[in-house]
Amino acid sequence: MLLRHSTVKSLLLFNRSIIDWCRHNCSKHGVGKKAGVDDLLQKLTNPKTAKSLYVMSTRSISDSDFVKLASSISSNTLLEELYLSGHQVGPLGLQAFADCLAVNTTLKHLSLGSEKLGDEAVQVLCAGLARNAQSGLQNWDLEFKSLGVNGAAAIAELLKTNKSLTTVSLSRNQIGDEGVEKLSKGLRENSQSGVKELNVTVVGISGLRENKTLQTLRINNNKCLDEGAVLLADVLEANNTTLTYLDMGNNGLTSVGMTPLLKAQSLTQLHLFNNKLGEQLSELLPTLLANSVIETFGIGANQLHEALSVTMFDALHSHPSLKTLEMGGNTLGKDGHDALDRLKEANRGLDVAVDKNAQNEDGSFDFQNQQ
Repeated sequence: MLLRHSTVKSLLLFNRSIIDWCRHNCSKHGVGKKAGVDDLLQKLTNPKTAKSLYVMSTRSISDSDFVKLASSISSNTLLEELYLSGHQVGPLGLQAFADCLAVNTTLKHLSLGSEKLGDEAVQVLCAGLARNAQSGLQNWDLEFKSLGVNGAAAIAELLKTNKSLTTVSLSRNQIGDEGVEKLSKGLRENSQSGVKELNVTVVGISGLRENKTLQTLRINNNKCLDEGAVLLADVLEANNTTLTYLDMGNNGLTSVGMTPLLKAQSLTQLHLFNNKLGEQLSELLPTLLANSVIETFGIGANQLHEALSVTMFDALHSHPSLKTLEMGGNTLGKDGHDALDRLKEANRGLDVAVDKNAQNEDGSFDFQNQQ
């Protein structure tokens, strides 16, 4: 989706700015010795440096510094991306940024505050953003900000009227079932909401039961296990009409949890990287082959080595809808590579991503080391 491509572009620019920053400052000043925001304020006035501002967490910033920075950004028409994560914001700075969000129309990405930000601070920021009908903010990163139900409730209240946000990242917070239910309710009450992507980890899956707007859901690096996957599959089967992208990587899933997910008829992209399918592939394949809507299936690092990779490839010679198969992290061996060649010949519309060099230095394959 365009949002993902846009994010990649932003990350590339962001990485370049880090390199430039390090070249210019690290050798001269040393990391961690920067203080204040005067040089940042200067950057915000230069069209060449004002579009994206990343403030390293080692910089010392006082509450009054936050006020000065927020005041400058309030009227800035150049800045689109602000990365201030890792910095503890005091009460004056917090209110200043709330007032900034109430008037700024250019900022698109916001990452603000340390892991101690908390519910009350988010309530203040949401109140500020809610006052701005012309806000351009699209991506609000609130990952690991010590948020609970009250923080989720504040965001939900904002989502009832906000038209600009498309992505809200709430990974590594403790919002639970009740928090997700409030978020879903907020989205339902806003027919003009632009939110299409919700990133969560510790989350009550059943809180998504009433979702009618989200298109992308990431629950990777969680401890959902098969029980959580089965519950989510039940939610998707009963109510979902919009969710097309699901990432449940690194959740300890086996065929018991994966198979029901493959039955969800709205999902066109299913990413299950680094789970535990292995020998249970035979139990999954019938459902995969019967799925006529899935276009991308990510099954990398699932212990599908050698003979199992052959089984997977040989089964997909005529799949009706699959366009991309992600198999990286599974060692193919010679037989697997031969099977891959046969698959490419039989199904020319299928793109397969593999680790072609996952072998020993002498050219042999030792798949046991990859389990």
